[in-house]
Amino acid sequence: MKVAILGAGAWGTALAVLLASKGIPTALWARRKEQAEELRARRENKDYLPGVALPAYLYPTADPEEALEGVELAVVALPSKALEETLRALPLAPWYLSATKGLFFQEGRLRTPSEVVEGLTGRPVAVLSGPNHAEEVARFLPTASVAAGPLELAKRVQELFSGPTFRVYTSQDRRGVELGGALKTILALAAGMVDGLRLGDNAKAALLTRGLREMVRFGTALGGEEATFYGLSGLGDLLATAYSLHSRNRGAGERLV
Repeated sequence: MKVAILGAGAWGTALAVLLASKGIPTALWARRKEQAEELRARRENKDYLPGVALPAYLYPTADPEEALEGVELAVVALPSKALEETLRALPLAPWYLSATKGLFFQEGRLRTPSEVVEGLTGRPVAVLSGPNHAEEVARFLPTASVAAGPLELAKRVQELFSGPTFRVYTSQDRRGVELGGALKTILALAAGMVDGLRLGDNAKAALLTRGLREMVRFGTALGGEEATFYGLSGLGDLLATAYSLHSRNRGAGERLV
């Protein structure tokens, strides 16, 4: 099969490396022609993922027709602010996997990225989320993630992405998985503020423990299942984002104070 990764940032590149290293033909679509040309020439994403070699089965391109021609799956790894505008301009794929995190307020309600993708494309959509810093995934350090959606789609994602260092679990709680990936950002920002103010480990642990309970209450009120928030896409992602030096959210909170 052939897969297209839409978005050549750190996470999109890491997922492309993961698939291409398994011998899966993978098109990595970049929005800027100059970026695609540099990726092809250097075989490295110097701006977003320096030091990681791009495997032979990974083909960077800025041509959307070329990227999506003959693909079975399109992986959406676009920034949330560019999601709608970009997808509207691209050809359709048979089905989609959303790797974008965030929330959208549309028509009086909160929508998750997969709901936005589904609404724009009319195609089946699964999601992938967990404690997955791109820098570590691309270097094949061990981690786990959760694929969520209709069971058949979730299992296809599991089979496609699973490997010796990337273990994928399945869930049918797509909304809960996406809410966990979005809501942990608030707590990670606060955790960074604790670090910046040097309030100590006790304060940070208390913040995250009580914050997790708030996340569960808020997430279940919006339709997620409680158990999901104690799993990889909730607690797991929260810990990685609140403590890691790789975390942009934690780092932003630290710099704010």
